[in-house]
Amino acid sequence: MSGDYEFETEQSVIDTITRDFQGNEYTRIGTAFHRIVEEGTPKCEKAPAGTRKFLYYGKETEEPVPAGRTFDVDGFKVSLDIAQCKVALSYRNQFPDAWHEMRLYKDYGRAMITGCADIIDGIELRDIKTKYSEPNDEDYINSVQWRYYLELFSANVFHFDLFIFEGYKKEKHGYDVRG
Repeated sequence: MSGDYEFETEQSVIDTITRDFQGNEYTRIGTAFHRIVEEGTPKCEKAPAGTRKFLYYGKETEEPVPAGRTFDVDGFKVSLDIAQCKVALSYRNQFPDAWHEMRLYKDYGRAMITGCADIIDGIELRDIKTKYSEPNDEDYINSVQWRYYLELFSANVFHFDLFIFEGYKKEKHGYDVRG
């Protein structure tokens, strides 16, 4: 790990690997975005425009938030604005014949490796990453994910497609990334 991600700890990696990880704001926002890409029009509710209240240097402050859609992710209400939803739909529409969320397993003897490709488009694999800070190329270049996926899926090309929620702060926004 690069240490660039405040929410990424050794324990969170262990929890993820051992399946004890229950999710957090980052993963649930990513899940809502993924649902749009995977399903096109997932079940959601309209989120009217309004205001968001938060503490700024200890003082309660508010700011306007645009209309959007709210998705139920593990019992948590995640809100994206219309522009963010359109980005996910536009991305989905770039790959009209693609397969979504395909899982494979490979037995390496002492270890069973599994992978779930977000998108398989011909012989190319695409993995969607929602980010909340400036990405670090080395995190992706040095990743074992793309190496395993190319072998696991017998593919020739792997893409990390990054979608950045600029300005997102967990303490301020929580599950509402509108604006």
